[in-house]
Amino acid sequence: MIQVSANFTSKYTVLLNQRSVKAGQHRYYIRWLRYYIDGFVKSQENIFYETF
Repeated sequence: MIQVSANFTSKYTVLLNQRSVKAGQHRYYIRWLRYYIDGFVKSQENIFYETF
């Protein structure tokens, strides 16, 4: 799974706090964000390789 920078994670945590997401749920939100980014990157790689 793709790693996101600490800076990005801290900014995302600030956003979660602003949206009133409970602190105990933050790790799950960050995990799903990482899954989403990982899937997006892999799908873009597949599109790139299919064009050649």
